[in-house]
Amino acid sequence: SSVIHITEILSGIGILVVYLITAFLVAPLLAAVALGTSCIMTLAMQYYISRTRVIAITLVNRETGLQSTGIENLNGVHVIKSFGIEQLRWDDFRNQAKSVRDSMFSIGRDRSRMTVFQEIGLFGIIGAIVFIGTTVMNASIAIIVALLFILYRAMPRVSTLNVRRQPLATSL
Repeated sequence: SSVIHITEILSGIGILVVYLITAFLVAPLLAAVALGTSCIMTLAMQYYISRTRVIAITLVNRETGLQSTGIENLNGVHVIKSFGIEQLRWDDFRNQAKSVRDSMFSIGRDRSRMTVFQEIGLFGIIGAIVFIGTTVMNASIAIIVALLFILYRAMPRVSTLNVRRQPLATSL
């Protein structure tokens, strides 16, 4: 699974490099602004990726505990019945299942937040390019539109790379 994630990340980087070369050929300064902003956005996503790694370690421990509790309950069903501690064992199993659910929810929530923040960052990049291109550089609208089209195709790749890094952090 981690090999697939690494392969997807490498292919995404290859496609992104082609888009960036094209963008630098169209408008080098504006492409540099877009590249700088997307690098900052990628560094900001590192918080969520590091957080996922910590949660993943907790999740593995919780899943191990849940599985061992389930096996213990099944293997010792006669002992549990004879001592009448079914409710106690059920409560323990339920609490462990809830902790696994909470960890999985945290990982999913962070993945969703990453997507939202990256979309907001994409709008920021578009705004910065239009502002700098029209006011600072007095660039033609055709150049700005061409660059925006290239970035429109490239920026989802950056988001995908960041989202792909999260399961990789979980599996390592």
